[in-house]
Amino acid sequence: MLLQYDFNQDAESWRKETMSKTDLAKIDLTKVQVIDFSKFLKTIDLRPQIGQMGLGVRSQGGRGTCSVFASTFLVEFKLSQERSLTGMDLSEEYLNAVTNRATGRTDDGDFFSSISEGYKSFGVVDEVWCQYKTTYDPNFQPDNELLGVGEACRFYKTDLMISANLPAKPGFSDVQLAAILKQLDNGVPVAIGFNGSSGTTTISVGGLSVMDDLSNDIGPYGHSVPIVGYRSGPLISSGGYVIFRNSYGPSWGDSGYGYMSFNYLKKYTNDAIVYDRSPQFLPPTIQRVKLPVERIRYPPPITLETADLLGKLIHPASRLIVQPS
Repeated sequence: MLLQYDFNQDAESWRKETMSKTDLAKIDLTKVQVIDFSKFLKTIDLRPQIGQMGLGVRSQGGRGTCSVFASTFLVEFKLSQERSLTGMDLSEEYLNAVTNRATGRTDDGDFFSSISEGYKSFGVVDEVWCQYKTTYDPNFQPDNELLGVGEACRFYKTDLMISANLPAKPGFSDVQLAAILKQLDNGVPVAIGFNGSSGTTTISVGGLSVMDDLSNDIGPYGHSVPIVGYRSGPLISSGGYVIFRNSYGPSWGDSGYGYMSFNYLKKYTNDAIVYDRSPQFLPPTIQRVKLPVERIRYPPPITLETADLLGKLIHPASRLIVQPS
C-alpha cells in the first residue's frame, strides 16, 4: 500500500484526511511502503543565518522606499557574513539621498539601477549617522563629512538583471529564475522588483499561503523585496516558491517574511539585483537584456493598506483571518 503525501497541503490536514479515508483494519502492515519524498525537494533558507546576524525586519512606513530597503539589506547581509558582525543597521535615508545626488532627481525611492549608482558613487553609512524619517524631505542632503564616511564604505559591486520579457510584459525566464536560485545556493540573497494588485491569489504549500497569481489588475502597485531562500521540487505546485523579506516590520506576514511561487516570478517580476565582491547573474555567453529604466513601467508603490491585506493573505494562519475580497 502506498500513501502519498501532497506537499501542497499542510501535514496535519493531510494526515486527518488520509486517515479518514483509510480502513486501518484492512491494512496489511507487512506491505506498507514508506517512501521519503524529502529527497525530491531542495530547500535553501537564509533566515536562521539572518537571525544570528541580528538583522531584524524593518519598516519603510508609508514611504515608497522599498527598493532602498531591499538594497540596504543586501549590503548589510554581505558585510555581516564576511566580517562576522551582528546587529548591523545601515542608513536607508542616506542611500535614498545619495541616489538622488547621483541621478539628479528628487524621488523618494527609485529603481535598483539608480540606487546602485548612488551606492557606487557615495557608499552607505550607519543608521546612527543618518536616521530614517517617517516623512520624506526632498531638501535633505548629506554633508561632505558624511559623504566621506559613505565613500569609504563602498565594498561591493552590483549586477542587475532585467526580465527577458520586457518591455512587452514582466516575468523572468526559466534561465533567469535559475540564475537567482544559483545565487541563493551560494548563500547570497537577491532583491527583486515585481508588480501586484488587489487581485493577489494564493495557493497552499505545506501549510503556507504562497502568492501565486493575480486575478485582476485593480489597485496595481510596484514593490521590491529581497529573496532569502526557496523550496523546489516536482511535487510542489509550479515547481517551487521563494521566501522573501518584506519591509513592513516583523508583525507583517510570517514574522516579516512571505512566500511567492515560481509561477508568480515568471509572470510579474521586472528586475533583480545582487551585491557582492564579483557579482554575476548570468554567464557572459548568455545574451543580457539591456533596457533603459524608462522602459520599465512600474505601477505606483504599494500602500500601507494594500501591504496589510497582502500580509494577511500569506500568513500561515491566514485561514483564521477574514480574507480581502
